[in-house]
Amino acid sequence: MKVTSVTIFGRRWFNPSKGHSYFISATGLINGEFVCRVDYESGNGSEYEYSMFRELASKVDLKETNPCESPYTWCQRMGVTYYSECVDVRRRKDLK
Repeated sequence: MKVTSVTIFGRRWFNPSKGHSYFISATGLINGEFVCRVDYESGNGSEYEYSMFRELASKVDLKETNPCESPYTWCQRMGVTYYSECVDVRRRKDLK
């Protein structure tokens, strides 16, 4: 399959009592089709992108991936359209 686009959607929640951010519903699409989802994990900032991209690379043959390279950089290098969006939610139960 020739990859022409990678899309990642995430939902993130900050736990004030522990001082950690968590994400769930990190959903990955390749060429507009659902491929996989990453479940509840701890991670700050854009960690949802990296976790989802690693999962996508394990499900679909994404050529020349590098664990130190950001998903955006890989897509730019490979000529692939990249889109990522994350929504911060107020409550843990809103992660679903």
